[in-house]
Amino acid sequence: MSNWPAAVAILVLGGMLIVGLLIQSLRRRRAERAKRETESRTSAILRAIPDLMFVIAPDGTYLDYYARDSSELFAPPERFLGRRLADIMPPDLVPTLMDAIARAQHSSDPVVVEYSLPIQGIVRAYESRLVCDERGRIVSIVRDVTDHQISRDMLTRRESALRASHDRNRDLAGRLIDSQEAERERIARDLHDNLSQKLALLNIDLDQLTRRLEGRDADLADDARAAGVRAAEIATDVHELSHQLHPSKLRMLGLIRAMEGICRDIAIQHDIVVDFTHEGVPPNVAPATSLCLYRILQEALHNVVKHSAAARAEVRLVRDRDTIYLRIDDQGVGFDPEHLDGTGLGLVSMRERVNHLGGRLSIVSARGEGTKIGVYLPLTIGAEQRTEIIRAAESA
Repeated sequence: MSNWPAAVAILVLGGMLIVGLLIQSLRRRRAERAKRETESRTSAILRAIPDLMFVIAPDGTYLDYYARDSSELFAPPERFLGRRLADIMPPDLVPTLMDAIARAQHSSDPVVVEYSLPIQGIVRAYESRLVCDERGRIVSIVRDVTDHQISRDMLTRRESALRASHDRNRDLAGRLIDSQEAERERIARDLHDNLSQKLALLNIDLDQLTRRLEGRDADLADDARAAGVRAAEIATDVHELSHQLHPSKLRMLGLIRAMEGICRDIAIQHDIVVDFTHEGVPPNVAPATSLCLYRILQEALHNVVKHSAAARAEVRLVRDRDTIYLRIDDQGVGFDPEHLDGTGLGLVSMRERVNHLGGRLSIVSARGEGTKIGVYLPLTIGAEQRTEIIRAAESA
């Protein structure tokens, strides 16, 4: 009877030991199951991504890797695992990668490096993102960006080609404008120097004929006098047409007085008010710039008269540092700049003139709210632009 407590104690201890072993076994099975689930989840994640992954020591030694397809690797695993990056990668790439590894050790953000490698005889582009883990190892996620690089290069080439085409078109438009101005000047000179002189001589002859006929035949004298008046009117029209074709006032009077003349003539001819103000405009504005501003003012005021139905227009010309600024405002009917229905050739001409001189044109308008035109032009013209303008003038 005295041995019963000891036996019971032994049984209890044995039971507790068995329970402990069972609990430990259960925990171990749970841990193994959790480990398998984690490994399975990690494996599934790795299989789902197309990237390569490498674990690298701070000295550049390859410790581990993952690749969905081993043919994507630069070298087989048995060749690079346990060896340093400098022993595997191309020598010219090693400093870049080692620098990225060094930066990744001290950065909380991924370090991104781009490079190219020949894989199976084809040079492919890669983007590698490097981060440092809690054990000080470098985890490198490498993505093949060859297709993206090819698409980006193609897009860049297309943009360059489009930009070059745009520049050629703009240059051609500028050449056409310069040639047009040169041809206008030639025609204006011919009208002024040739036709105007002939009309003046005709008018003199008619005046002499009128005086000879006055004492002989009053009717013929009146006819001759009327013919002289018509000849004088034609001479005046030819003179005005000559100045419209090429504004000699720009050379003779300068930009300010020439623009004042346009505003005054438009106001008188069409019975509208045109207010012209200017500030700080230098007397030596480049001829091409002066001509551009003059033509745009002509076109803008012509549009005010023809389309806006405005009774008043305001014109302001000012200098702003190295830029000269022209603004034409009216409070007319306005229009929609986006829907001109092919009738906005004058505005197109304005824009081409301004672009040719490296300036900027702004047109703000809306139906019922008038129109504001702003022109910004550099005060100086580059040597290349001067050469093109002179060449166009000489070839006309």
